[in-house]
Amino acid sequence: MFQEQARTVRFNVVQSILGHKQQENGYVSSHALKFKGYLDFIERLGFPFTHELAINVILISLTSSYKQFTMTYCMNDLEKRTMEPYGILKIPEERIVSLSNTSSTSPLLAIREAGS
Repeated sequence: MFQEQARTVRFNVVQSILGHKQQENGYVSSHALKFKGYLDFIERLGFPFTHELAINVILISLTSSYKQFTMTYCMNDLEKRTMEPYGILKIPEERIVSLSNTSSTSPLLAIREAGS
């Protein structure tokens, strides 16, 4: 009976992890904390995600505003701890949120234009 309950809990946590998506205007930091909680919980259940799988699932969960970042991250084969992508994304996040509210162009193009 205990194994059946554990299996159900594990299924629900994995479903939450795979279904967790960043809200379109949501902050990466709150998204990261929730995601980290799921990953820690599944690890405590004895079924940790591998580092590479956790990174892939995190990157897939980001909004389309981070598509360029995700592509660059994967192409450069960056070796990072699970939470590091969020640290890297923190500065662009502030610009993406503010620029997406004021610019008619893509947020990433607006960042490029602002940096020029």
